[in-house]
Amino acid sequence: MKAGRTANKDYFKDITYWNTLSGNTADRSFVVHGGNQSQQRPAGRLVGYENLDPVLEYLV
Repeated sequence: MKAGRTANKDYFKDITYWNTLSGNTADRSFVVHGGNQSQQRPAGRLVGYENLDPVLEYLV
């Protein structure tokens, strides 16, 4: 989870590294941030903390 409201490509740096190690894919990678917009990025999905439904689908 990131506190910033503005998306930053560095948000995905650690997730990209983890995906390389684990074989996880970008469609199952999320960064939850303090903003309210959600966006699909090449390394994963940026999700606003008020819209966690896409993340919760993978946790259940």
